Amino acid sequence: MKRTTTARVKIFGETYHLKGDATEQHLHRLAEMVDQRMREIAARSPHLDVPRVAVLAALSFADEVLRLRRELDEVYELLEEETEGKSTESPPPEGGGT
Repeated sequence: MKRTTTARVKIFGETYHLKGDATEQHLHRLAEMVDQRMREIAARSPHLDVPRVAVLAALSFADEVLRLRRELDEVYELLEEETEGKSTESPPPEGGGT
């Protein structure tokens, strides 16, 4: 059974009590990342209200996830091609071929 961890964090000036099956350090790191992204967005667009800053931060993270997934898929494809190429090659001759 997974243990639930609770962490008290601050994101964009608001305190939140997060619960999850990750470590407390991990939950704090997540909050730091969200806080930083929201602050970056708010600094570029100071006229935005908090909900819009939060939505733009969420979209920014979603875009990052999609890009990383695409890159990971490309790596998997390359590995698959390399593995298939090796399985179709002729095995080396016995006796070392010298």
